[in-house]
Amino acid sequence: MQGLTRLVLALFLLAAPALGQGEADVSADEEVPSDHVTERDRLWSNYARENAIVGDGNLRLGLQVFWINPGGNDDEPDLTGFPFDDFEQALEIKYGVEDVEVKSVEGTRFDVMGSYGLGPTSELGFDVPVFYQSIKFEGDFPATMNTGDMGDMIVYAKWRKMLSSRASLGTGLEMSLPTGSERKRLGTGDLAFNPVLNGRYAWDHVALGGHIGYNMSEGSTEDVLNYSVSTVARATAMLALRVEITGRFFRDFGENYHDVSLWPGLDVNLGEHVIIRPQTMVHLNDDAWEWGAGIGLFVDLGVGSVVDLMM
Repeated sequence: MQGLTRLVLALFLLAAPALGQGEADVSADEEVPSDHVTERDRLWSNYARENAIVGDGNLRLGLQVFWINPGGNDDEPDLTGFPFDDFEQALEIKYGVEDVEVKSVEGTRFDVMGSYGLGPTSELGFDVPVFYQSIKFEGDFPATMNTGDMGDMIVYAKWRKMLSSRASLGTGLEMSLPTGSERKRLGTGDLAFNPVLNGRYAWDHVALGGHIGYNMSEGSTEDVLNYSVSTVARATAMLALRVEITGRFFRDFGENYHDVSLWPGLDVNLGEHVIIRPQTMVHLNDDAWEWGAGIGLFVDLGVGSVVDLMM
């Protein structure tokens, strides 16, 4: 897929910045009551892929902690998002045994995040994940493997255009860097690019959104079609409820995998600069992680636009 990857990246790099040009007169957050949905209300699992922008000149820093129970068999993914078939084969070869089976998996993911509003239409950001994962085996290899380390870092850029005061369309590009350990099952070992298309429609207390993307690996990791639909509802100026349905489709070891999960969460806005984010997740089919729960913290620093900083 390397040739196609370069072609798609070239098209996005040429076309995407033009999407947000000429938008000084339409803003999603102008004169909006405090109990209405704005672009301050963001998702959890698709933060980098959704349509909303963090705001011109706003620097947002965040920490998310999420405990994950992927499930109890090798058809369900590990914390990197892929099944265990190749890992079981590698262990069978390494230790000279015939039957290695994953019995259970659990782990915790820590995400150190940052995003910056590069004008009213663009956002740059990063996500540095750190994993702790415990894998229990059965069969001819009854052992437990506990690993902890940094995962594959993600950097991203996205652009959006307001079609009206309520509707917007956008594009984005994620780049996954091979900073995680393949040996520890905490990284893919491959550079990957995920171009996305996204949209959002907001009115008063409710917003609907979604995205579709295609993650293309420069190595042996399988390419992944990813998508989501979401809604955000503000009950008061302090509380916002968010619900995401997110899915992925890919082939691995000759089999099709299509995992779909539900991510309900709550934003508790403590003034204008701090957001506390309790989060849960449940699987909607057998290929997805079983369930999970966590909490996040966002702090908006509002450092100013690039132009202001340079003057």
